[in-house]
Amino acid sequence: MARSKQSAKRRKGGNNRESKGKKRRKIERKFWIQDCPDTQPPEDISDGVVFDVMITRVELSDDYKQVSQASKAMESLNVPDESTDSKTEVASEGANQQNFIELPKPEKEDSNNDLPEQKEPSSTLIDSTSAQNSGSHHDDLSDTIVDGEAAKDTSIEPANGSSQDDPGEKTKPAVRPYIVIKRTASAKGRLRNSYENEDDFKPLPNGDCGDGTTNPYSNEEVPDKFWSQRRRLFSRFDSGIQLDKESWYSVTPEAIANHIAAHMVSNNQNKVTILDMFCGCGGNAIAFARRDEVKCVVCIDSDLEKLRKAAHNAKIYDVAPEKMIFIHSGIGNVLKHFNDGKLQKDHDSNANTICLEKECNGYKIGGTSLLPESIDMTFMSPPWGGVNYGKVGKRNYNLGCIALKEDGIDYNGNVLLKQTSKALGPRPLALFLPRNINGQSLGQSMVRCGYQGPLVMEQNILNGKLKTITTYVGFG
Repeated sequence: MARSKQSAKRRKGGNNRESKGKKRRKIERKFWIQDCPDTQPPEDISDGVVFDVMITRVELSDDYKQVSQASKAMESLNVPDESTDSKTEVASEGANQQNFIELPKPEKEDSNNDLPEQKEPSSTLIDSTSAQNSGSHHDDLSDTIVDGEAAKDTSIEPANGSSQDDPGEKTKPAVRPYIVIKRTASAKGRLRNSYENEDDFKPLPNGDCGDGTTNPYSNEEVPDKFWSQRRRLFSRFDSGIQLDKESWYSVTPEAIANHIAAHMVSNNQNKVTILDMFCGCGGNAIAFARRDEVKCVVCIDSDLEKLRKAAHNAKIYDVAPEKMIFIHSGIGNVLKHFNDGKLQKDHDSNANTICLEKECNGYKIGGTSLLPESIDMTFMSPPWGGVNYGKVGKRNYNLGCIALKEDGIDYNGNVLLKQTSKALGPRPLALFLPRNINGQSLGQSMVRCGYQGPLVMEQNILNGKLKTITTYVGFG
């Protein structure tokens, strides 16, 4: 009898240990682009079209690696004392939070993990009313799940007839897109540089990046983790760069912006005119305008103050005024003035009064009367959904998640892509998207909007960390 009780106790203990083991077991969940498998087209494609999605990777670095608390202590440098800085208590609390460069945190439960993975990309709209003109480019998504598996990818995922374009649109697409994934050599293998992926990294308090300059703003206005990375956004930040609250988390880091600009225009023999559909405070637009291959950058934004800041920032980078035009308008209003990339002669202008040079640092800021005769290529960095874009998980983001509003009308990223295709035709297009974009869904959206492959999806790695995805179509 006693032996029987002991056996039962051992069995019970074993079950408990097994149960505890399951709770502790962590499975790394990667972004779709990091582990999507190569696929092959079906034998019979008579009912559709094959659309190639090429996965590539570029590894970039800059000179603005943040100094950790441990490194600072070793250098015997002074860290602001609590008694002399009222921000220390708040900053110390934030020091263990996710840094701007998205260093890994100790494994812990994340609210994103409660969302079940979906077999097909979610088309749930993300509310972007708090960040209508910009999405968050710098927020982290959890890397692990408990007792789960990463979403399985279908080798070939044809459209199922339900369109993600217009909420009321139920029309079956004319062709059936078969999305074929091809990983290039650059996207395979381990990263060359991952020195910032240190689990024990702890940033200095008060937004100090190692130069002793602490964050002069409240954490509500500008979080310490963004302030400490200010020169990563603009290397000339200390010369007087201006940003609004949204731009602190939505401006493209300068190293990535410069790479995108070079990738888009470096093979052009003639100077090109680029349309920047969501200019913001000018990160990408300035990178384009600094290239010798660029004739002019047409900068669109519905926020006049953002355009003024972008013009101010362009002046700091010594961009010639004739290389940038700032147009205060919604992008939908701009696109309706073009057909196949050409400006319609009878377009109805909503021209605003052009600012005087002394008020705009020599740059023209006005309405659609300033639009050029033609557009050669387009850069689209739509609002991702503010800090909430990661709520759909690491593999489910699609263009339907982008929520836009213009003239009282709500629409999503698929509608925007269709409008862009209709207005600008097959001209080269680059889209700047979050890391959790699903390539199968994006490929389907491209086919529905009339684009021809291949679509290149480039992983933008900065200092060993996947930051963003830039997609290119029509660049040859």
